[in-house]
Amino acid sequence: MTNDNQRKISTFLVKFAGASGSLLVVLGAMSGHLFKNVSLQQQNYFDIAQRYQFWHTAVLLYCALAQDFYKKKVFNVMTACFAFGILIFCGSLYAMSLGGSQKLGLLTPFGGTSFIIGWCCLALGLKPKGKSLLS
Repeated sequence: MTNDNQRKISTFLVKFAGASGSLLVVLGAMSGHLFKNVSLQQQNYFDIAQRYQFWHTAVLLYCALAQDFYKKKVFNVMTACFAFGILIFCGSLYAMSLGGSQKLGLLTPFGGTSFIIGWCCLALGLKPKGKSLLS
């Protein structure tokens, strides 16, 4: 990957993670106001979405910093899966927590599967190219 492409990808990942992190804080701050008259299930959806969004936002920041150490194709699949998972898994749970149709829950497993693929890529498919992450 050229340095220019790497910079573009890192910039996108940091911006995506920044937007995701900002949204986490805003939604967390608003949650006390949003959930005065909602069910325990709706609160649970929200809590799960927040937790998963937090961890996958953090892993995207890691990806932005570590892309030099990994093969391009698998790296692209991994980062796309994490971003897609945030949008679909967390987005569907947020929508249901705010009173959206329970049919949105049909989308949630696609986002969850995307997260699983991303983690599998991170654990199994990304091989250092002669560099050490710790050096």
